This record gives sequence, structure tokens and C-alpha cells, in this order.
Amino acid sequence: KKKQKNIWKPDYILVNTNSDEDRKPHGGEPTYKIIPNPDSKFQSDLTQSKKSYNFPGDQNSLKKIETYEAAFECKYEMGWYPFDMQICFMEIIIAGNRDMFIDLIPDGLEYMGPPQVFSQYVVLGKSICGTDVRLRRGIVVEFMMARSLSPALLSIYLPTLLINIIGHATLYMKNEDLQCAVAVNLTAMLVLTTMFISVSDSLPKTSYVKLVDVWMIFSLSIPFVEVLIQIYIDYLYNKENKEKDDEESKCPTEGKNGGWIGLKRKTGDSL
Repeated sequence: KKKQKNIWKPDYILVNTNSDEDRKPHGGEPTYKIIPNPDSKFQSDLTQSKKSYNFPGDQNSLKKIETYEAAFECKYEMGWYPFDMQICFMEIIIAGNRDMFIDLIPDGLEYMGPPQVFSQYVVLGKSICGTDVRLRRGIVVEFMMARSLSPALLSIYLPTLLINIIGHATLYMKNEDLQCAVAVNLTAMLVLTTMFISVSDSLPKTSYVKLVDVWMIFSLSIPFVEVLIQIYIDYLYNKENKEKDDEESKCPTEGKNGGWIGLKRKTGDSL
């Protein structure tokens, strides 16, 4: 272990973290592995007490395996919530000016975490590539995640859809039941408004309008428009009945003896 501490290793920086000090060792002590060159000859002396093999450093490779745990920052775009897809990055660069002499090889990426992250997202894919990060040679690891739609569909879209269906059914009620139809739609508006406030409070605050906000505003507008339609239908119905009554009051009716009975005034006096 004393000799292992003397082995030089390049220092790297995790760019998109709160602090490089947040990087913590994970999984125990690092392990070293010699990758012998098949064309190289190693020296052995089995008579020594340690019975070790000596590999020339200029002809063979040394591999160090260590595990770290770090929290990376990821910017979430909530505009298409709950149909949003998030892409998170891990950016790694070499510290100092040694990146000119060190090559970071993007190989051997393996995701060992659970398929569902934060109980909301599902990891769809991952990739690793070598690219320039802040004008330095580095490695970028990319994770693509999609939100699980079941919670949002069951708690937001399905209830609002059922409430709007009930409100829309009041359009087929009799005109005599106008007060009941208006009461149903106003109650639907109150329930949808409460749901809208609850959903907005449960999501992160953003300066832009999210897709779920558009859906909730659209759901609120449906019972409002239906109340206006019902009032207008009732207005047309009353107007038509009034015109019929006016026509009947102006038209004379035939008497029993073939004579004509005069028009009656609204006061009940005969002309």
C-alpha cells in the first residue's frame, strides 16, 4: 500500500457538481491491476521471500480501479410536463494543463443504478463520448430519462376528463332544468380550480407555462363555455315561446255558431 501511494495518477475535475469536494470514495480502497504486454518479458525471482514478478513500467500497463460517489447538477425542462424527457450530463476534465499529455478514453460505460430514478423517471438510454468541455479535452456522459406517465394520468388527466364529461352531459338536459345544469357546471369549475392550484403547488415554479397548465386552463374553460351555451339556448327557447304566444294572441278564433270572436286583450276584456 505504501508503494501504491507513490504511483502518480492524473487529477480530474467533475465540472457540473456543486463542489469537487463532494466527490467521496465509494466501495473501499482502490485496486491496481497490471496488464502485461505479450511482447514484453517480465522478471521473476521465485527464490525471494516475497516471490514477486517484476514488470518493466515502460513496457507494460498499470490499471487502477476506484469508485467515487458524487452528486451532479441536472437542469430540468418542465415545459412538456408530464410528457417531458430530461437529458442529464456528467462532464469530466483533467485538472491543470495536463490534458495535452493525457487521453481520456470514453469506453466501458455501464449503468448500474435502478431502471426507475426518483420514482418518476425511467432511464431510456446512455452514452459516453470524448469532447471539449470548457475549452479542455474531456469526457461527457449523457443519460436520457422519460417521466412515468401513470401517476399524472391517474391523478390529473383522468379526473379532469370525467368532470368535463359530466358537465358536458348537462347540455342534453331539459330547458326546465337550467338551474340544475348551471349548478353542475359551476361546481365542476370549483373542483377544477382546486385541482389546478394543487397541481401548480406540487410542481417546481417556472417562468414559462407548462403543458399541464394549458390542459387545466382548457378544462376550466369547458364548463364556463357550456354555461354560456345553456343560457343562450334558454334565451332562444324563451324567445320562441314568446313569439308563439304573440302570434296566438293576435290570431282570431272561430265561434260555435260560425261567428268570429274578437281578440281578447291581456286584461281579459273583449273587443
